[in-house]
Formats: sequence, structure tokens, C-alpha cells
Amino acid sequence: MKKLKKCPRGKKSKVDFVDVHYSDGTKISTSMNPDLKDSEIKDYFKVGKAFNVGKGPLDKIATVKKVKIHRKCK
Repeated sequence: MKKLKKCPRGKKSKVDFVDVHYSDGTKISTSMNPDLKDSEIKDYFKVGKAFNVGKGPLDKIATVKKVKIHRKCK
């Protein structure tokens, strides 16, 4: 993961969104609680963990391959 440039004084780095890449080629961008630590996000979207990435009656189970956390200064 790229290091974020230091935020200006009085601002903190907060989670903006997370990209999750799955074994079947699916990529999902999702918002997260901005106060979460990277370790908490990576623990939830742990590489190899299975999620249902299907829709409605078409379940499709895929495992996490890669997680990219995007942050911004707030």
C-alpha cells in the first residue's frame, strides 16, 4: 500500500473507501467507517476469506485476493 503524504496540521488521515479484489475477478469498492485502522479492515477482508459476491438468487462465493485501502485527510 502506498504511504499517504502527511496531512496538514490539525487534519487526520481517514479511510475514504476500500477496493476488494476477489478470486473470480470481481472488484468491489466499498465505504468503511473512517476511523477504522488499516489492520481492522485487513482483518475483516483477510486474504483467502470467502464472501458471497453474487446477487439475489445467484449466490457466488469467492475468496479475497487483494485489499487496497484509500485514505484522505479530513
